Amino acid sequence: MLKTLSGYRSILYIKNLLDMQNNGDWDQILYQDKNNQKINQPKKKAANFRLLLLALKLWAKNNYIYSNKFGYLNGVILTIMVTKIVLLYPNSTIPFLMEKFFLFYATRPFQVPIQLHKNSVEPMADDPFLFQNPMEQQMAVITPAFPLQNASKMVTHSTAKIIRRELIEGLNRIRAMKMENNFDWAKLLNHSVPFLDKYDQFIMINCMAESSIGGDNFCQFVDGRIRLQIVDSIDVENKENIVVETRLFPDVCRHDCLLSKQFVKTSFRTNVCKMWIVGIKLAQNITSI
Repeated sequence: MLKTLSGYRSILYIKNLLDMQNNGDWDQILYQDKNNQKINQPKKKAANFRLLLLALKLWAKNNYIYSNKFGYLNGVILTIMVTKIVLLYPNSTIPFLMEKFFLFYATRPFQVPIQLHKNSVEPMADDPFLFQNPMEQQMAVITPAFPLQNASKMVTHSTAKIIRRELIEGLNRIRAMKMENNFDWAKLLNHSVPFLDKYDQFIMINCMAESSIGGDNFCQFVDGRIRLQIVDSIDVENKENIVVETRLFPDVCRHDCLLSKQFVKTSFRTNVCKMWIVGIKLAQNITSI
C-alpha cells in the first residue's frame, strides 16, 4: 500500500514541478489534488516532456534495455530522468534536450542518486524502501515522494554496464548527426543492431508444458526467476574480475514450440512453450564457461 501511495504522490509531485507552481510545496499539491483543482500546464514544457519521454522509451525498447524485471530501464525510471533534464533546461528544443539527456547520464556515475529535489530528512540506513542489499546500489533513481524508493533497484552490475554503453552509443550518434547538421530521429531511435547479432554465444532457457493449466503459471514463475538465477549469480561471481558479460533479451523471445522442440525432446506432447535467450560475451582470454 505504501509503495502504491508513493507512486501516486510521485506523479503528483512531478506534475506540479512541470507546472512550475507550488515549488514542491506538499501542502499546496495535496490541497489541489483533494479539491480536483486543474492547473494549466505551460504548453512548451509539457510538450517537451511528453515528446522526450516517448522518444526515449522507443529508443530503450529498440536497443533492448527496457524491462525493469530483467534489470533494465522502465517508465518510472525514464520519467524521473527526463523530468530532471527538462527542469534543468526548461526552454530548450527537443534535439537540445535529447543531447543533454545522453550527455548527462552517459557521464554521470550511476551510484550518485538521481533526485528531483534534496530531501529535507536524510534517509535512515535501515529504510526498508531504499537500498536493502549491495546489489540494489548499481543505479540509484530515487522517487520524489515519501516513502522514498530506488526505482532502479533491479539494475545489476552487468545491466548497468549495458545501459551505460547504450547511452554512450546514443550520444555518439547525436554528435555525429550534429557534425552533419542533420538531426535524424529515425537514425537515433530505430537504428540498432539486432540482438542476435550482438553476441556469438547464447544461453537458451526453455519452459515447456503439456497444458496451459498450470503450465502458464510455471512459465510465469520461471520468467520471474531468470534475473536472480542467471544474471545476478554471474554478477556476484564476476563483479571483481569480470570475465563474463550476460545480457538477457528483455522479453519472451518466442511463444511457440517450433524452435524449442528442436533442442529438447520430451515424453509428452508440448502445447505451451516459452523461450528466453541470454547473450554471453567472454573476456578475450576465456574460451568457454
